[in-house]
Amino acid sequence: MEALIQDLTLTYAIKNNAIPILKEQKDVIEIVRRTVVESINHSPESGKQLSFQTNCKSYNIAIDEKWLVRILQNLIMNAIIHNPPHTNIEVGVMGNNEKLEIYVKDNGVGMKEEAIPQLFTKYFRGTNTDASPHGTGLGMSIAGQLVQLLGGLIVVNSKEKVGTTITITFKVEEGVQYK
Repeated sequence: MEALIQDLTLTYAIKNNAIPILKEQKDVIEIVRRTVVESINHSPESGKQLSFQTNCKSYNIAIDEKWLVRILQNLIMNAIIHNPPHTNIEVGVMGNNEKLEIYVKDNGVGMKEEAIPQLFTKYFRGTNTDASPHGTGLGMSIAGQLVQLLGGLIVVNSKEKVGTTITITFKVEEGVQYK
């Protein structure tokens, strides 16, 4: 019940432009890596294989770490909760001097094509949620709205019985630091 109240409060704040966005130069690679490790530690019994991939050692951009972590937690937990044991979940960061992409990819159950456009709609819980009572139906809506507030784009590719890839793209400004 507490999670539902927090999610409802956050969606209301987002809708009314009442959440502060505090962008600071941060290493996105480290933020994502840490979030993956925390996700593994919080769901060791899930039977999922969670991995992290990147094409660079560090990637510093102006980002609000709190909200980026919240987005990642929502995407990773959806992949964990809504897929069967032995699903492989890969979280990755790919960057260059023009854009930064963060993705969560799984080889799980996937989604029906008609579910994809509704994925970021409040209270939409997808097609395979009968198996899991977890979630408020707000997590993906929150993730999508937060990505937009941070200046990014979120795209979903999914196919039933093949898996799902959710990619967040941020165009970067001149002077990005990565190696």
